[in-house]
Amino acid sequence: MPARLILAACCSLLAGAVHPQHVTLAEAEWNPQSQSLEVALRITPAQLEEVVERHAGRSVDLDAEASDAAVAAWLRTAFVVTPPDPDPTDDEAPAPAPLKYVGKEVGISVGWVYFEVPLPGGWEGVTVSDRVRLNVEPAQHNTLVLSVTRPSPDGTSRKERASYTFDRRTPAHMLWAADLEPLKKSATDGAAPPASPR
Repeated sequence: MPARLILAACCSLLAGAVHPQHVTLAEAEWNPQSQSLEVALRITPAQLEEVVERHAGRSVDLDAEASDAAVAAWLRTAFVVTPPDPDPTDDEAPAPAPLKYVGKEVGISVGWVYFEVPLPGGWEGVTVSDRVRLNVEPAQHNTLVLSVTRPSPDGTSRKERASYTFDRRTPAHMLWAADLEPLKKSATDGAAPPASPR
């Protein structure tokens, strides 16, 4: 993901007086071949450890491979994707889509949790509930940046993005194509690379 997009998302959140430790970022890309959302969730290691331990009810060493099961179990309750109701006439709520945990990377100051959500019916109209840390921190704000590659009017394909913010008042959003905006091309796109100095 371009650094500018991450910086813009963080700056907009900070401008709203949100403490940087009360923010997570989920980058989701639609993969049409596998019919799934591929998600990378950025969270600080301390916050990840806190929420996983709360969920597991025990101490968890994130550096150990054995922690993957605890991280996956927590994630399935904190980040839920629900397809549209196939039969809105019945009284049953639609079941959440299964979440496939892929793995994690935990550094000193940044952690990443990777997972996929199979959506055979497509991504549009699904409801995403991003409750990461919402039960822990009242000022928590989570951002989801959705990337989808779609045909453009000239017949080529272009990447489009939408951004959604989750907090205690709005812990869930429906994803719609109308929310997507084309990425703006930079002034250097298509231009010849600068000549190397001699």
